[in-house]
Amino acid sequence: MMICTLAIHAEDVTLSGGYNYSIEGLTGSISVKFTGAYGEMGLCKALPISIDDYKGFRVEFDEAPPVGVQVKVQNATDVADTSYPGQYTQADGTSTEIAADFNTEHFATDRTITVINLQSNDANVTVNIKKVVLIKHDNTEVQTYYDTSVGYNKQVYIYSADVNFKEQYAMLGNWSNSSATANDTYQVTFGTAIGADVLQWKYTDGDNTDHYKNIDPGTSASITIEGAYSGLGIQLKASSATTINIASIKLNEEEEGGEGGEGGQGGDSGSSNNGTVSGGWLLAEDFEGFAAGTAITVYPIKYQAKGTATVDASPTDADGKAAHFVASDYNNIMEFSITLPEGKTLKDYSNVAFDLYRTATDTDNRQMFVIADNVTIHQDTGYPNQGAKETWVEKSYALDEDISVGQSFKLRIGINNDKGNYYIDNIRFKERVPAGTSYNGQVVNGWLIVEDFEAATSVDLWDKNGITPTGTGSIVANPTASTEKVASFVGGNYDTVLSISVTLPEGKTLKNYTDISFMLYRNSGDSNYKKMLVQADDFKIHEDDNYIQQAPATTWTEKSYPIDQNNTIGNTFNLRLGIQSNAADYLIDYIRLKEDPNATGISMIANDSEMKNNVIYTISGVRTQKVTKGIYIVNGKKVVIK
Repeated sequence: MMICTLAIHAEDVTLSGGYNYSIEGLTGSISVKFTGAYGEMGLCKALPISIDDYKGFRVEFDEAPPVGVQVKVQNATDVADTSYPGQYTQADGTSTEIAADFNTEHFATDRTITVINLQSNDANVTVNIKKVVLIKHDNTEVQTYYDTSVGYNKQVYIYSADVNFKEQYAMLGNWSNSSATANDTYQVTFGTAIGADVLQWKYTDGDNTDHYKNIDPGTSASITIEGAYSGLGIQLKASSATTINIASIKLNEEEEGGEGGEGGQGGDSGSSNNGTVSGGWLLAEDFEGFAAGTAITVYPIKYQAKGTATVDASPTDADGKAAHFVASDYNNIMEFSITLPEGKTLKDYSNVAFDLYRTATDTDNRQMFVIADNVTIHQDTGYPNQGAKETWVEKSYALDEDISVGQSFKLRIGINNDKGNYYIDNIRFKERVPAGTSYNGQVVNGWLIVEDFEAATSVDLWDKNGITPTGTGSIVANPTASTEKVASFVGGNYDTVLSISVTLPEGKTLKNYTDISFMLYRNSGDSNYKKMLVQADDFKIHEDDNYIQQAPATTWTEKSYPIDQNNTIGNTFNLRLGIQSNAADYLIDYIRLKEDPNATGISMIANDSEMKNNVIYTISGVRTQKVTKGIYIVNGKKVVIK
């Protein structure tokens, strides 16, 4: 398989059932992920208890749970009340414990506690629980067992936990995994070796018939189930109760390609360029290594997963592939497995970007989400238009320098839309480089990088009336990636903008480019509803007709404008661009020009057989793997295929 795969390999398995067992946690025993707001999980198998016997509780975590995680304690009277009364003890965000004495005033009449649950007010929160204890009135502590069968909007994973099989035929299992299919292999690893005739696999097939398989002595065991099945678990075969330390339970899916080749089935997949770096961007997933129709995991921002996600033909290139999502409800996006190069973590990258194609039926003005594991990289604060429909649009978001995400992680991307219908392609990460490392002059995906300001020390200003410019232009640190540089403009008089000296590659003029693009960041003090001006020497590329909102504040937004080919701008010129304002406070970065594939300047002639293992685009800028006669963009250069 390629570096980034859609199939799940050694994926932690969610506990969702079983009977006559309890989990008593050791250090780092279970992980609970709350998939929806107000998700809950039971903390105490010993219920009901009386406050006459116990005075309080303590829950210990590996790390401090965030504010919003709390312990809910209720009696039967509370449970029957739809206003959800009870005793709630919230995490403070710094302590690795949540502890409290039971509220004797609240429980004065009904002194029997029936609920002790861990709850999260927020979705996509994961906590690692070490243990739970009940405290008697003489301060004696009694460790209780988790009740993983209680609760909702939660996923529970075992890692290094003691499982108490209470009696013969007790079973831990009925594991759930949305992508599990026939021929997938489940594997259990034990903390210490088990003996003979202690445990067995039990599974129920599609005809509702139970099957059993002995688990041999040792520290690990696996089972591959052929055909459909509805239940699976580890069952105690021994005649008496016993406690087994389980280090992990994982699902190892059958690789999509089988014997048909890497990453695809029956030769239907193309050649992927995953892992290649161009212009400082690591290509993480281009979906070319998967067969059309391969299922993609749907990730629920909260509640349950809904919608359909598959690898399909690109909407603009039948020979290419992209991830396609069709929503059926809000709060669902796509999930991809990412593995960065060896030794790298997400801290080594400054931006994540991808290409978005919205179909004609995709609803406007919805929020974009980008999440790595449980870290929210980006969530729109308002409800912006995500880009034009029926065309590819680049989306790029900054990564925090201190982001705590490792080499392998789940990347969740998508638009929160109940009527969403869109494609995502070419997921990539920008390498975080030392200050002063510039990519000016490089061509990435058909775009010439004109100015990234990494080597710049100053920036000029220009007034369109020919008078002394008003305001301050400077090179400052990127507010979302402090090791990078951007151009800043503060002040203004409605007529002053930035001025950048541009020299195009030898033999090129502005006519060789069809569009100009740059990134805009409006600081919180920037005056809104002004006009954008983009001009090359005296040739006006764009000026807004009306006073519009240029972009949301405090986030990077791509601005792109077509270049009229009826211009006479040569190889060198001054690019004047910016918001025409008397109270400006904005940043500009990553100025690019899109090459015109129909222009002259073809660099080589090649045969079809010479095109393998290259990054190829059609003349309209669409990624492809198959070529016929014509003009293509190959590794940033125009090529004639004869």
